[in-house]
This record gives sequence, structure tokens and C-alpha cells, in this order.
Amino acid sequence: MLAKRHASAGLLELIALLEAGTDELASGGGNDHVRRSLVESLVALLGNADMFAPGGEPLTAATLLRPTSTGRVPLAIIHTGFLADGPRLQSWVAQLIGAVNRDLTSSASTALQALLVVDDADLFLPGDAGKAPPKEPLQELLKRAGAAGFGLVLTSFRPGDLDYRRCASIETWFLGKLDEQTMGHMKPLFERRPLGHHNPGRLEPGRFVMLHNGKARDVERVSPLLQAQPLDATELKLLAAQTHPRARDAPSPRRPEGPGGEPSPQPSPAR
Repeated sequence: MLAKRHASAGLLELIALLEAGTDELASGGGNDHVRRSLVESLVALLGNADMFAPGGEPLTAATLLRPTSTGRVPLAIIHTGFLADGPRLQSWVAQLIGAVNRDLTSSASTALQALLVVDDADLFLPGDAGKAPPKEPLQELLKRAGAAGFGLVLTSFRPGDLDYRRCASIETWFLGKLDEQTMGHMKPLFERRPLGHHNPGRLEPGRFVMLHNGKARDVERVSPLLQAQPLDATELKLLAAQTHPRARDAPSPRRPEGPGGEPSPQPSPAR
């Protein structure tokens, strides 16, 4: 209903539609008690600064993946820690991946246009009988990404929990040190991409086995180009607040002092 009425509709428009209680809603078999309860929950969401910021930058596939006026794709880091690890996180990630899928529908390119890195991929593509909401959208994205000039990287500290039968389209794998139990869970992968004489159980820190084009080879990690620094929840909120239109012209918040009384390095604002 909102899609028919608005080119771009958000939470406020949804609340207004539910509050109106139109005949169109009633004809769809809507329950007034459920509708009022939903309105109350959505209004409460409006007051949760961790979840919703009125006037903030819209989080859409276009703002994440499409080039800016300079022709460069922006670096965007999405922190989902405030969503917790339950159904809320699963639903949110499913919506995000679905939005990316829709954005790629009309795209066709032989050159890399954008890259999406999904951490803790085992949560969204689990190998057990449980059905995670992002599982089917993520599998669909794996199938169409290459033809759209879109790169997809999945990372996991629990590789034994991944659904390898749904990862057939992934061409390159990097395996760190694995125990025997984890390797047993990864047999579906090794059936298609044999390890040969390589044994991930004996790898030293910083060394990996790369599986690509039917071959396995040893690789070593060099020093990363970007030095990662941990941020606590308060610092993350301060950085996120800088992207709000009202905060862009305000002075940057001062970070806590580091060793020796000097301010710690200030990272660039994350989107």
C-alpha cells in the first residue's frame, strides 16, 4: 500500500497508515487489536536513539553501493551490535541483503563495481536444519553477484557451521588453522575443492590454505594496509552522530586521551 502511495516511504509513513485504519487495511483481514499494538511498538521504536534517528541518512542499497559525485564508491561500515544476536538481527540483515539483490537486478558488468563483506557469515548461512531469514537472499546474491560486477566476501570464525552446499558459487576460499572436528563439518567443501597434501590443522598464525580453480596452495598474510582499532559503544555512537545532517557542521568530538596524555587518533567518520 505504501509503495503505491509514496515513491519513498519510511517509518513515519507506516505509522500514519496504520493509525488511519483505512478500509483497504480492513479488507485485507486486519485485526484492530494487532494494528494498535503494532502502532505502539513502532512509536516506541521512534524514541530509541540506538535504532532510529529521525532525519538521519537513509540506509539504502544506493547510498551503500552506488558511486558518489566523485565517481568513487564510499566505504560504509554497518555495526549491528545494537541489534543483539536474535531475530531482530536476522530480520534486519535479510532486509539489507534483499535490498542489495533488488539493486543489482538491472546491473550487468564485467568489472568490479562494489564489494560487500559479511562478517559472522555462519549466522546467516547456517548449515544446520535451522532456517535463518537471510539464508535464501544471501544464496540468491551469491548466484547473481559476479554477473553484476559485485564482489561478495564471507568471513567466519566458526567455518564448521556454514552451509557449504549453498556456497557452490564461491570460487576462492582461504582457510586458517582448523581442528579435526571443524574439518569434518567442512567435508562438503573439500569434496568439490580438495586440499591435496595440505593440512589446515598444522598451519601457523598468519598462514592460510587458498582453494581456487581446483588447486590448493599455501599463502601468508602480510601486514594489513589498514590498522584496526577497537571502539566501544560510546565512541561508535559519537561517530555515527557525525553523519547526521545537524552534526556535520559541528566540531568533531574529542576522543579520550591515549598514553602520555595525547589524544588518541581520530578515525574518519563511519557511515
